[in-house]
Amino acid sequence: MTRPGAIKTHLPYHLTPRSEEAKYIYVTRNPKDCCVSYYHHMKSIPGHGFNGTFDQFFELFISGRIDYGDYFDHLLAWYKHRKDPNVLFMTYEEMKENPETAVLKMASFLDEEKFAKPLKDYPEKLSNVLKSSVVEVLVVAPILWNIYIKAILNLNNDQHYIQAFADDLALGTAGGTRRELESNTNCRLHLIYDKLQELKLELSVDKCQGIAIRSYQNSNHQRTGQSVFNWSPCFKLNGKSIRIRNALKYLGINIDNSLPMAFQIFLVLLLLLNALRTFDAAVAEIDSDPAVRWENFKKTYQKIYDAEEEEMRRKNFEENYRKISEHNQRYEQGMQSFHLGFNVFADMVQRNPETCLNDSTNLAGDAIIALRINK
Repeated sequence: MTRPGAIKTHLPYHLTPRSEEAKYIYVTRNPKDCCVSYYHHMKSIPGHGFNGTFDQFFELFISGRIDYGDYFDHLLAWYKHRKDPNVLFMTYEEMKENPETAVLKMASFLDEEKFAKPLKDYPEKLSNVLKSSVVEVLVVAPILWNIYIKAILNLNNDQHYIQAFADDLALGTAGGTRRELESNTNCRLHLIYDKLQELKLELSVDKCQGIAIRSYQNSNHQRTGQSVFNWSPCFKLNGKSIRIRNALKYLGINIDNSLPMAFQIFLVLLLLLNALRTFDAAVAEIDSDPAVRWENFKKTYQKIYDAEEEEMRRKNFEENYRKISEHNQRYEQGMQSFHLGFNVFADMVQRNPETCLNDSTNLAGDAIIALRINK
């Protein structure tokens, strides 16, 4: 990491990487206000999947059944280390009450000579830091946020969801078929584009970060109009295509902790089936025995899986893996279920490969698009 480097995290003390050379600023907040703020945070992001009332969330909060565990356990673990030379323990309330003192306190903690002294000697520098620390400035800017962004968020309805981050927008839409997903998404893109035009802003297609498509199993198998995407949907704005980003890891799969594990396991098996179809077509002329072709595919897949798993661990993925395992046992259970499901799926294909290869599965697609506002 380029120095000086800063990392923001919500991890409890025992999961936070430790280094005597690092400095830690821990900020806590009144538990009542923290609970209310957390509730609105969970409700505002569809990916969390929380649709309950505040009373229901309050019960989850006080019982510690939330991300990052129990509030008081989290607080007390860090509080015990408040006197460590490389730990600064602060409260949100004191920072709000006297921002200037809080900034100077943090600057002195980080480096008195390098950070605190210039702020004390040159009041205009301290003033600039304080102005830049206002929440509205950090998000977009007071004028942009109040005049522009709120107008965009007012477009939200039950067909799509728009969320604002800094100078970015995220759009979520859905569709049961490829054409429906294309139509819904492109319609919403133009809706946002037109609104931005009214506000004298421009949606830069070239800066769109990409589109991630997630598919879910159709729990009601009687529904129609849902099919596997045999080729990717095409999303366009003003004649320009927006690239689709494959955020999926194993044969197009990424374990996304915000999705129910049952969906993740289903997607793994589905993509295995699709991969098997491709593999089967490629080797059919070499070996006509479907069972032998399946065995070859299974060996190839296992090598890919093992290599990817090792690579993930090598790239410091262990910290994230431990965090998920500790705070959400579903991940561990899901991985076990994945291996179990893989073996069951393998046996099923081996017993009746032709049927499996010709099987079709119903899906509904969701598109999540990251859009950048070009001011």
